[in-house]
Amino acid sequence: MDMKTMSLPLARFARVLVAVAVIAVAVSIVMVAVPETASAAESFNLYVYGGIYDSEGAIVVGASVVVKDVTAGKTYAAVLSDEFGQYDMYVPSSDWTNGDIIRIDVTYGVSTAYNQSVASNAFPMLKIDATLPEAIPEFGTTIGAGIAACLAGAVAIVAIGKPRKK
Repeated sequence: MDMKTMSLPLARFARVLVAVAVIAVAVSIVMVAVPETASAAESFNLYVYGGIYDSEGAIVVGASVVVKDVTAGKTYAAVLSDEFGQYDMYVPSSDWTNGDIIRIDVTYGVSTAYNQSVASNAFPMLKIDATLPEAIPEFGTTIGAGIAACLAGAVAIVAIGKPRKK
């Protein structure tokens, strides 16, 4: 059966079917010919965030956190954990890809810790917490020692400087 002998609705359907096939072939050729570009998720910066804790689970304020893309071999500037023990940083979109291992190195005084996770195109936010191996004094190592020394000095001055009754 050729196009001339077909009924009018069937002939119209056949033309539409041929047109759809031609468009499908053209789209397939374009998809093969054009190189693959980054997915939409990769066009975003990777947001790396988390909390820093001591061995007792208390937050650590002022810890230095360095974010590294282990897979790409890149290291980013250090940030400090805030008053809630939290840190955050953006890894530029051009620096990471799906499956990269992202690591944080944490330093507080002489105490160090690290943790890592895997970046994903599906959700460009990566929560990485770290726990230091020892307990950190509530006021930190230097501040706590300074306050204790000031208090001890004040008590000593009051005790020594008190006039004695004769």
